[in-house]
Amino acid sequence: MSMNFARPGRGEVFIVFSGLCMDRSILLASLLVAGAALTPVHAEETEVLHYWTSGSEAAALARIAEAFEAKGGVWKDLPVAGFEAERTVAMTRFAGGTPPAAMLTELGQETNKLAEAGVLRDLTEIATAENWDAVLPRPVADAVKVDGAFFAVPVDIGGRNWMYTSPKVLAEAGVAAPTTWEEFFPAAEAIKAKGHIPLALGGESWQEAILFSAVLAGVGGNDFFKAIYEDADADAARSDKMVEVFDTFRRLGGYVDPGSPGRAWNDTTNLVITDQAGMIIMGDWAKGEFVSAGKTAGADFGCALAPGTAHFYDAIVDAFVFPTVKGDASAQDMLIATMMDPATQVAFNRVKGSLPPRSDADTAALDACAVLGATTMADPETYVPAIASRPTNDVSGQLEDIVSGFWNDPAMTSADAAEAYAAVLESVE
Repeated sequence: MSMNFARPGRGEVFIVFSGLCMDRSILLASLLVAGAALTPVHAEETEVLHYWTSGSEAAALARIAEAFEAKGGVWKDLPVAGFEAERTVAMTRFAGGTPPAAMLTELGQETNKLAEAGVLRDLTEIATAENWDAVLPRPVADAVKVDGAFFAVPVDIGGRNWMYTSPKVLAEAGVAAPTTWEEFFPAAEAIKAKGHIPLALGGESWQEAILFSAVLAGVGGNDFFKAIYEDADADAARSDKMVEVFDTFRRLGGYVDPGSPGRAWNDTTNLVITDQAGMIIMGDWAKGEFVSAGKTAGADFGCALAPGTAHFYDAIVDAFVFPTVKGDASAQDMLIATMMDPATQVAFNRVKGSLPPRSDADTAALDACAVLGATTMADPETYVPAIASRPTNDVSGQLEDIVSGFWNDPAMTSADAAEAYAAVLESVE
């Protein structure tokens, strides 16, 4: 049994457990099969369903749209607010026989179920002709395959354990960006003493869970992270080390601002961009907000891996899937080629804040943060958990609820939280 935290669809964070069935994906597959799901995709417009609605995300996606239209395609943007909304729209469109040409997905069991149901295009013929196995890192290629066949097109490699900082706030406090959690707390105190917010956090459960996973990796170490999130080791969850993780996580509550509850991730990132807060721990999509605001890495903002995670990279992959169509699929083929074009991937990721999936992409134009990410991933000492994304199962929700409940309920002890975590892990078959 393995699992891994996945990046949210801007509203949730989940954990992948291999081998778990998901009723919703089965329902979606049934709707696809039952409806006229094989409606041709009209060449005059190519509908792309996605949930990238923040300023930086929309700007990044526009790079793909521009490249697609330069090839002669006609892009029709179908943005929705969040992954759940996208799935609702998708089920409606599929059931009505009018699926979009392409859809942003978070890889994992739901995508696997749809592929197994025969409602997504098998891209293996294209991938073989274009030699995707040679140009994609093995973990990325594996992530977009189902039973050895390609079913998704990766557009970025992201990382969830990033820390972005305000050089101005840190300089005023006379501190450097902390490299360990032991260094974090005195730095946070110094920032707080200067009247700034030490740690920017949006009080939504998925944001709390991202912070928690960074603490767990930084305090527990790579082997401990693997024991919890890949091996589902309940004994590890009951250990003194897990209690220490929750203790450290709780201490962070004293360094967030009163406006935290319910705040969106991009608004939270803006606190660092505008020098109101010193630090934020978030996935690298946050960097896109700095770039969108005209900020330069290394000058206007700092970037480093979260404290204690110098040899850990919580990688994720964003990808698009393509519903099976009857008849002319040339528009889909053109979009697939556009998304896999090395130059398009570089242009997209310069704005998005992530790394191009293709190993032959020219990364010379990427910023210092991206270079650090690429270097860290390539380091043989770095632990990169199995890349997987977007599950929808009860277990992930239960673990997220424990983290959020602990964060928001001072009466819940670290030992109680660790025991609750262990109990959930024991339920995994």
